Amino acid sequence: MINLQKFVALTQSVTYHHAPTFGFRCTKTADFSCNGAHVHRYGFNGKEKEDGINIDNYDFGARIYDGRVGRWLSVDPIASKYPGYSPFVFAFSNPLCVVDPGGDENIIIVGGQNDKTAGNKLMFAHQAITKVASYQSRGDKSTTVVMFSMGYTKNQIDAIKKSVTKYGGNLVLVSSSDELFNYINSKSTTQKLVSSQRNSDKVQDVDIFAHGVVGSIQPGYEFGQDVVNKTKITKENIKNIDPKAFDQASACINSYACRTGLGDASIDGFAFPWEDGDPENSLAQSIADHTGVRTYAYQRRTDYSSTLGSSWDRMKHRFGQSEELEKALKTRKTIDGAAFQPEGALHGVDAGSTPVGVSSERIRFEPKEK
Repeated sequence: MINLQKFVALTQSVTYHHAPTFGFRCTKTADFSCNGAHVHRYGFNGKEKEDGINIDNYDFGARIYDGRVGRWLSVDPIASKYPGYSPFVFAFSNPLCVVDPGGDENIIIVGGQNDKTAGNKLMFAHQAITKVASYQSRGDKSTTVVMFSMGYTKNQIDAIKKSVTKYGGNLVLVSSSDELFNYINSKSTTQKLVSSQRNSDKVQDVDIFAHGVVGSIQPGYEFGQDVVNKTKITKENIKNIDPKAFDQASACINSYACRTGLGDASIDGFAFPWEDGDPENSLAQSIADHTGVRTYAYQRRTDYSSTLGSSWDRMKHRFGQSEELEKALKTRKTIDGAAFQPEGALHGVDAGSTPVGVSSERIRFEPKEK
């Protein structure tokens, strides 16, 4: 049984109120925090309240939501994709099963892969497919996988596209960081400036699955220096990204590339006890500062080894005890020498074992005041 007195003491910001499914606060009730003070400013779906117009408005970033009627106060920028629904409808009128966290576009970046090992070849793509599926499950309407094409065969790309499309996403192929930045800015790989299309469909979340070194995310890793230079993401060239492309109220950038959060390039295998990895000078901090968007990244190398099943999964499978892996193996296929799982990764990305001595946590980098 929960000790309520102790729980309240530890969670002073917890609030409660009586509200139907769509977030409308019933009359003759009020919100109170557990310590008796007035409610904090976040409410329905964790979104910030906008009580200037009425007490049941919430700021979802892309649009304002009216909890009294369960509708948006403006038209969905991508309403043309859903002709069967009103452009003002919230969560397809089914908020118990569907949420609409922002209404903007999620972008998933997939790096090229020179590793020809069957299980590793498509590891970035598998993580991306799972991420597309997770965005669909939470009700997001627009997700695009921007994929660096080097190292992948046409058959592999076709299979990846089929899975991405199955979960409601789009696939865009690029061959340079400039094309990637163009897409972020304009929804086109050829236009550099923020477009009207981007203004009506801001970038919400960005997830990066690629190789990386200290100070650089490298989608062209091990493809030769010319390709590395053409495709890398650095402190210098991220300035080509226009911060206005993002939904500044709620956007988030996640890097699953190695050592994006590490600022000290001299730290490789281990860090001395007096070294903290210099996160203030990391690529992750530079990304957050330039875009104005909170960014998450690892100081350590990242570990994709459990993408198609962990060692524990495989051991249990030997004894017929791993239902998840057993189910996955039924649909797994080999495409041009690479193992392909149409449903995506079985497990996410973890922090690796090196450099020893730096944090193994995924670190949050907040934009610095300019």
